[in-house]
Amino acid sequence: MVKSNREYKFPSIYDFPPFFTKQPNTKTYETQLSHWVRLIMEYCQFNKIWALSPTGQPISSVEKDEIMEDTTARGDSEGDDEARASTNTTIFQNDKIDRSLTTEFISEIYDKLVSENKADWVDSKNHRFGILVYWHSLEEWSDLISEFIENTGQEGSVLTLYELRKGDLTINQEFCGMDEVLMVKVLEQMQKRGRCQLLKDEDGEIAGVKVGAISVNTVANFKFHSNHQSLSIMKYVVVSGGVISGIGKGVLASSTGLLLKTLGLRVTSIKIDPYLNIDAGTMSPLEHGECFVLDDGGEVDLDLGNYERYLGISLTRDHNITTGKIYSSVIEKERKGDYLGKTVQVVPHITNAIQEWIERVSRIPVDNSGVEPDVCIIELGGTVGDIESAPFVEALRQFQFRVGHENFALIHVSLVPVIHGEQKTKPTQAAIKDLRSLGLMPDMIGCRCSTLLEKPTIDKIAMFCHVGPEQVLAIHDVSSTYHVPLLLKEQKMVQYLSKRLKLNDLNVTPQMAAKGADLYGKWSSLTTQHDRSFEKVTIAIVGKYTHLHDSYLSVIKSLEHSAMRCTKRLEIVWVESTDLEPESEATNKANFHSAWQSVCKADGILVPGGFGSRGIEGMISAAKWARENKVPYLGVCLGLQVAVIEFARNVLGIKGASSEEFQPEITKDKAATIVR
Repeated sequence: MVKSNREYKFPSIYDFPPFFTKQPNTKTYETQLSHWVRLIMEYCQFNKIWALSPTGQPISSVEKDEIMEDTTARGDSEGDDEARASTNTTIFQNDKIDRSLTTEFISEIYDKLVSENKADWVDSKNHRFGILVYWHSLEEWSDLISEFIENTGQEGSVLTLYELRKGDLTINQEFCGMDEVLMVKVLEQMQKRGRCQLLKDEDGEIAGVKVGAISVNTVANFKFHSNHQSLSIMKYVVVSGGVISGIGKGVLASSTGLLLKTLGLRVTSIKIDPYLNIDAGTMSPLEHGECFVLDDGGEVDLDLGNYERYLGISLTRDHNITTGKIYSSVIEKERKGDYLGKTVQVVPHITNAIQEWIERVSRIPVDNSGVEPDVCIIELGGTVGDIESAPFVEALRQFQFRVGHENFALIHVSLVPVIHGEQKTKPTQAAIKDLRSLGLMPDMIGCRCSTLLEKPTIDKIAMFCHVGPEQVLAIHDVSSTYHVPLLLKEQKMVQYLSKRLKLNDLNVTPQMAAKGADLYGKWSSLTTQHDRSFEKVTIAIVGKYTHLHDSYLSVIKSLEHSAMRCTKRLEIVWVESTDLEPESEATNKANFHSAWQSVCKADGILVPGGFGSRGIEGMISAAKWARENKVPYLGVCLGLQVAVIEFARNVLGIKGASSEEFQPEITKDKAATIVR
């Protein structure tokens, strides 16, 4: 249920007749009912509310279905519904209305709404638990939709209920999200007035509609499947990992998306991180690597940077799903009473929230065209089997049935270690067994190995993991991650996914197909040019988080792209800044001399960003070496600060010059850089 961020302003209490009249069929009593009917219609339309409980609480269609199931299964009484609704403030209780209406009076308001064809009772086994609010009368809905169809030139379009409810081809923004019962009533009304033709599936149930100018032959030849799937439904490719983390799921996910984009498809990506943090903004770079900042200011996992680079798209903060975000969202709903007093559990509330988040975000346009994507790549972070990822695995298990078999594919990445020259398949077999026990069957298995995967190894994995040999992807170590898409294409990944997901059924324009072919040509040329680069350039990165190279991923990628542009073969040497300090010479001579040897041999020195005073003197020493020996030096953030400090000390002669960032008590005459 989508609500407006604006606050609905209730009319003043003085706009309504007094509530003391209790004699039905009197003029005053009828006036009160009419006023409340108008108020409910305005309130529900303004706040995008489709259903109300017996006591006046907004409920979504999903919650309505859950309540109906409970009512049918347990035979709840009307009193149970009122107790369930008592946790919320109803629309009849607010700061402008100083008293509550009786249940009897609310029921009569609802009856009047129904009698005026503006709402309908929802019941189960003769038990009423709320009303569907139409916002408009059925006749008004019919006019609105017909007018919109004419204005947008969609006469003759065939739309499924899925498209109408989910907004795939939204013919009216208000129509999107409508309860299916109400939608069918509106469509039946439109058919009565000769403005559409209802289409039924093989079970005789309404599955969609032919709108506007109706062609009988087209309708007769159009066949709906019983699962009511959309003609342009989203395709989902999930990439999960087993055995160990950091196995290369992000690169495989990005490469898969790139290959699908070469077909002319629009591709988006979602990264799922099972940690409890809301985002990566407050995490140490030594935990998960460098934080990637999106165009909307979102601080997210570095894998989203890979997606943007490979796919040429612009993602949002919502494309990074974390346990913290999901739980925060569910708890906020629980505090508002949106669950109507139900026991909030991991299943179904957390898993439903995950699925709804995926469906919502996958529809967000991520390129300049403003068109919804065709395919969504979902990377499940961590390792399958970890306790923190269990809700996401269960959500994806349910999701495969929610979207349908033809719209969901799973690629599981596993490790094939080489022990004494022999490729071992047991870790992969165990990982696939764990995955299958959780209800997910891999369509393809990406096998990471340090060497080329041998055919007997591929056949063994295929046999014991219940897949065909063509479904086993051999992903060995390559000179650059930009070679991975070519490696996957050689193994006919695109052909398999096209057949598995029926990608040929998607509407790809000739312009998009040509654009995709051009993309693949440029990518192949880029990697070929990189392979032909023989002149080496060595760059020393002097930092304080060098134990985890992903801490400086943006720097690494910038250097890689620059080297490709200049047709140079890049070699990065990592230097821990503390090893360059004089104290290190006394405590660890080997590291001290090794670090200085790397700095002295480098063609260029780069000092990236960082925080705190640790290792600062070593960075200053590196800057001094670069200046005195005319070695190219690039200081990024902290690196530029230390270059200024070094210049102030050794050129300007300011002894003890430093920065307020490291020494807050330093005097102004000694402060080379001042941090405000």
